[in-house]
Amino acid sequence: MASALAARRARGSAAVLWGAARGFASVGTDIVSAAPGVSLQKARSWDEGVATKFSTTPLKDIFYVRNAASPQPH
Repeated sequence: MASALAARRARGSAAVLWGAARGFASVGTDIVSAAPGVSLQKARSWDEGVATKFSTTPLKDIFYVRNAASPQPH
């Protein structure tokens, strides 16, 4: 009985966390403006991370808006 109650609580907590995460951004949300200063790291081994000093890439460099009039890179 106690384990069933604990499992139910865990599922409820996970649902609350998942709902909060889903509410952060939706289709059409400008995530660069919503999360200024946030950066991501490339997936790599520990040794590769040390070699690159755990360099990051700002979201603005990943999610940029290309002007429709500008030429597309090949």
